[in-house]
Amino acid sequence: MTDDPFERLREAHEAFDRFQELGEGIDPSEFLSSHPHLREVLDPVLDPTPDDGRERIVAGDFRIVREIGRGGMGVVYEARQLSLDRRVALKMLAHELSSSPTAVARFRREATLAAGIEHPSVAKVHGFTRDDSGHWLVMELVEGTPLDELLASLRDRRGSLTGTDIGAFVTGSTASSPRAAAAWSESYEHAIVDLVTQIADALDFAHRAGVIHRDVKPSNILVRADGTAILTDFGLARETGAAGVTLTGETAGTPAYQSPEQLDARSQELGPQTDVFSLGATLYEALTFERAFPGETMLDVQDKVRRVEPRNPSRLNPNVDRDLAAILQRALEKDPADRYPSAGALADDLRNWRLARPTAARPVPWFVRARRWCSRNRLAAGFLAVLCTATIVTAVLWWSAQRSLRLFEWLSDGVRVSELIHDYRHAPPAWPENVGALDALLVEARALVARLPEVERNVAAVASRGIAAADGAIAFERVEDRYLYAGTTESLSALANVRDHVIAGLEERRAWALDIEQRSIDEHRDEWGEAVTEIETAHGLRITPQIGLVPLRRDAHSGLWEFWHLRSGSRPEPMERGYRIDEATGIVFVLVLPGTFTMGCQADDATAPNHDESARVRERPPHRVTLERPFFLSKYEMTRGQWARLLHEGEEIAPFDAHPADPREHLDRFPIEDESYDRAIEVLRRFGLTLPTEAQWEDACRAGTTTRWSAGPSITDLDGYANVRDRALEARAAQIMVRVWPPYAPFDDGFPRQAPVDAFA
Repeated sequence: MTDDPFERLREAHEAFDRFQELGEGIDPSEFLSSHPHLREVLDPVLDPTPDDGRERIVAGDFRIVREIGRGGMGVVYEARQLSLDRRVALKMLAHELSSSPTAVARFRREATLAAGIEHPSVAKVHGFTRDDSGHWLVMELVEGTPLDELLASLRDRRGSLTGTDIGAFVTGSTASSPRAAAAWSESYEHAIVDLVTQIADALDFAHRAGVIHRDVKPSNILVRADGTAILTDFGLARETGAAGVTLTGETAGTPAYQSPEQLDARSQELGPQTDVFSLGATLYEALTFERAFPGETMLDVQDKVRRVEPRNPSRLNPNVDRDLAAILQRALEKDPADRYPSAGALADDLRNWRLARPTAARPVPWFVRARRWCSRNRLAAGFLAVLCTATIVTAVLWWSAQRSLRLFEWLSDGVRVSELIHDYRHAPPAWPENVGALDALLVEARALVARLPEVERNVAAVASRGIAAADGAIAFERVEDRYLYAGTTESLSALANVRDHVIAGLEERRAWALDIEQRSIDEHRDEWGEAVTEIETAHGLRITPQIGLVPLRRDAHSGLWEFWHLRSGSRPEPMERGYRIDEATGIVFVLVLPGTFTMGCQADDATAPNHDESARVRERPPHRVTLERPFFLSKYEMTRGQWARLLHEGEEIAPFDAHPADPREHLDRFPIEDESYDRAIEVLRRFGLTLPTEAQWEDACRAGTTTRWSAGPSITDLDGYANVRDRALEARAAQIMVRVWPPYAPFDDGFPRQAPVDAFA
């Protein structure tokens, strides 16, 4: 050590070079402790400041090092606590939520509840503080990999994984220490079960302390290099028996991992079994790389959570044996009473499985599963009850077993047709890769239609035993004949629908799927080449040619590329601004770029962004939302003509009460209205479309603005930009407007009211 300042500076320079050679694995605090005489010189260099170059000290005791991640409630930073010279994680409540008493209460509750849980697999909470910059949660800094990131990285190698593969990803090498090597020495399934067992133990500890997590999912589980798992984010936790701080009827958590009682906001039923269900869904996904309840929309997911049993995990991963599948089945039971009574019981069964000992979980007998299925699917169960009743009655009254079987087959046609119609309505889009699925549906449909003559004979045979009434109805003396006639006539009607409409619709989709790639991509290689290059150059976004779309041009005012949807109509005719929309014009889609915007509105401060004096509770408070992926959104309202071209022959379009002054030949220019949500989803799915999410719609319509409407804060600002309520409203509807747009807003915000595919985010 020397007092010469130049010599001290030279030593600091050499020490800094050694620090860089050691790489990112070295802790700056540990390095500084070995060079105490150089701390004043090295500390500002080894402890980075924010990107703007300004040192940031918060709550008087914490220096921000870097941002770790972001979530719906706020931002998490790595920081150094100056008074104790230790690294911590700082979670800051999002600024837009700081003015919400509910959000602040939830944030404080996370600190209070989590701080009372001292467990090796729970991230420790050191305290809660606030300053002028916001509310802060001080937590243990956990070095680990989120389980969802781990699964995403290993997904493509499923079927050939071992525990070593997990260790290699979380440590960056095959084994960083003997302890790490031991942790990952078993099979992939054993390693995953070990991690989940640790989380189950942590949840059991929390439950015995009176705390329910309510948001167990892969992204809230961190995997350390030494094989330990850490449960994080108690932001939605609640005390057992305590009233929640969410609004009445609001559900907390992520739908794919929520239990049925969470989805239905049955707060009195929330308990340890709620977290058991979520952990079961997490374990299912970790073992199979598929979600237990997959769905195209949030509504699909919620419906499956409530009514549908997960696929047998052994079919997705043969290494999941009968006992482990039974454990998953019990953890994912719909009724909390049928699940494990505690997370500790789940942990014990998982340990028994790892040690090849008998497990408490047993496969549920088929008759129990059938009873539960009937209670959740009353309509289908009712049809099957009719089917079974008719079969039993005919078997008792008729002595021939062969005849009873034949009668059962008569009625089973109705079930087969019902299943076919369901699959038809949920068939994948008409794209080349789905031709096989469409062919399979066609084979089943044609096989059913081939039974039409026999079903007609069956109906006639049963009718001959009845007595014709004056009103044309047929009465039967025997109960079994009444059942048979009702079932066979219903089957006959359904089969006629398959013959006249379903087969034609499937054939039309199949033909479209076979040549749409050539029509939309191969025949427009030059346009796609130009669009792909320009989009990448201007926005750094690399897209691939999209089946069913053809590039039109880059809008000179918004700077966004626009595309023509072939199935919905003819190529749009460009104008100086926008396109000419007539009866035959197809949909114009705009490629919306990823980004972050402020969603929602507030009614408290007219000078603040997103002010709307009529803001509803569910729209508050304004909050930042990031859309990580680009998406296509229609530039204009969908016309009746465009909708009709998505339908198949024989399908009816919603009626339209036109004004006498409206020329009948121009009705296809009007926007499509009065179609149900379910029908909209079904029809749009046929050709790879769907309704936008609430966030996508608001992002596009706001177009970077923070006023009530994209055109300005007042309704009068919409003049010339949207269809607004005027004196003619009750007299007649308005045609699609092709208007002059503000330079920042590429979308029409005069859409007919239609539900988005998710709830307000």
